[in-house]
Amino acid sequence: MTPIMRVVLPIVGALIGWNLASPETRLFDLVVGAAVGFAIADLGILRARLDALAAQVARLTTEFRRPHAAPPAPIQRPEPAPEAQDLGDPHNAVIPASSRPLTTSGLPRQKFEEPEARIPSERPGPVPPFTQEGATELPIIGAIRSFLTGGNTLVRAGVIVLFFGVAFLLRYMAEHTTFPSNFA
Repeated sequence: MTPIMRVVLPIVGALIGWNLASPETRLFDLVVGAAVGFAIADLGILRARLDALAAQVARLTTEFRRPHAAPPAPIQRPEPAPEAQDLGDPHNAVIPASSRPLTTSGLPRQKFEEPEARIPSERPGPVPPFTQEGATELPIIGAIRSFLTGGNTLVRAGVIVLFFGVAFLLRYMAEHTTFPSNFA
């Protein structure tokens, strides 16, 4: 599913809820239909992402398990035979080659020391979220933003449906409950 379905399916759900509702509960059914459409779209998008991640994990697993070819042996160039040296002229002197094997670039191999394995004593803490310096945000706005942008989408939709359910329950109770006037 594509992200555009997050817009299309709630609209379709709202229209179906509106058409199937009785005149007294049309607004509630419209909201429930939109919430169900959004939940279906979000679940479809999450399913597509999960399938893509599963394919990527399978590809990486096969790549990891594939036998790796041994690196080719370094090319060793034969040392030239020393020629007779003319001690009279220092510019014509032959310099013997190094006894160490040469790499593919023609340079002698160098031995490097292995770095010591370090075990971190403490795990680094979580990275704080990006905030603009100098910008202050009201705590309620930050709570609403974190609720709408983070966490499990299915749980968020459930909390919203629960909120509307409690609101309509309180409205129903207020309309159909009578208290005696001498109640004190």
